[in-house]
Amino acid sequence: MQQSNILRLDDFMLRGARVGAGVVGVGILVTLAWPEGAEISRGLVAAGVALSALVPISMLVLGLALRGREQQAAALLRLMERHVEVSADDLLANSDFTPSSLETAIRDLHSAGLRHIVWDRRSNLLQDGWLRRSRVHIESCASCGTKIAMDVPLHEAASARCPSCDAPLDAREVDDEKQAMMAEISERARPRPAAPRTAWPFSIPLFLLLLVACWPLALVYAVKCWQPTRCAAAEIPSCGTIGGGSMPPAA
Repeated sequence: MQQSNILRLDDFMLRGARVGAGVVGVGILVTLAWPEGAEISRGLVAAGVALSALVPISMLVLGLALRGREQQAAALLRLMERHVEVSADDLLANSDFTPSSLETAIRDLHSAGLRHIVWDRRSNLLQDGWLRRSRVHIESCASCGTKIAMDVPLHEAASARCPSCDAPLDAREVDDEKQAMMAEISERARPRPAAPRTAWPFSIPLFLLLLVACWPLALVYAVKCWQPTRCAAAEIPSCGTIGGGSMPPAA
């Protein structure tokens, strides 16, 4: 899979760092050529250039941090392309993910419109959103023979019980249905292109104003307020919060 440009802000920061480094380089040349008898001393000009150098350095540091965050989201995307259900405990124990970085990667994939992943806190599983959206229809109870009609979310079907005798419903049938659905999801789940960008999640004029007035505040504003492209409802079942809650049934 060709890695998707999930965050975009890391590219902006790294490009800005390159441009800023070029500007600082020009400033160094100007400082070296500054006349000795000028009204403004060469030392003062050098101090200004040194202070300006903090801008591309800060943008480089933040850009690399965001690039690492994007790589984690891409790694999770590749994993969920191969498996529609993954144990969060195993993933955390055998990877560089932490609970916080895993939540961030899930949120970034949601926001970019690439994949809907649900972290079920009760079972501690990461599940493809399509798996939680699918439902199995049960018509009768194998224990008491009572005719029932139940639409149960597939991820909860294994714990479904008969409303008459409270006996657990046939787990084999449920498991067969779940495995078939997981195979279908794996077959049709592919990386989705990011939704067309209609507006930036944060204000570019405000960012540029802060960059001129107080560049550290501008960088903090960008990191805090930037979000990838919001997912399109037509492509992703839901963009709800991460957690154990079920998604609404399919229409």
